[in-house]
Amino acid sequence: MNIAIRRHRAAIVDFLHALRQGKVGDDVRDELEDSRRLYIERHAEAQMTAPGNVLAAAGALREHLSAWFGMAKRLDSGAAKDGESVEEAFAHGEDFWHHNKRLRSIMRADLGIPEDPDDTDE
Repeated sequence: MNIAIRRHRAAIVDFLHALRQGKVGDDVRDELEDSRRLYIERHAEAQMTAPGNVLAAAGALREHLSAWFGMAKRLDSGAAKDGESVEEAFAHGEDFWHHNKRLRSIMRADLGIPEDPDDTDE
């Protein structure tokens, strides 16, 4: 799931960069959709095996990624909500690291792996 999360994040960022440059092509759109599908599959698999505390943190990250993905798609289609912009989408993405670090910390604790005090996640 961690790999799928990070791939989806990278696809959203790449998509937003392409959007900013006016160069959104099928390859960028396809990667965004493919990464989302893979992430949804991995999250569904985790729902069957992960403990409740992991699922709660994964759910918070899922909500963040879903909102971010939705914003990117609306910007691409010209249906952005009031206040939505590419810059706002990049700003929204900054919160990803907080959610991801929390989820990873909980998953590692569940596996009995000690935290790395120098871990910055970026």
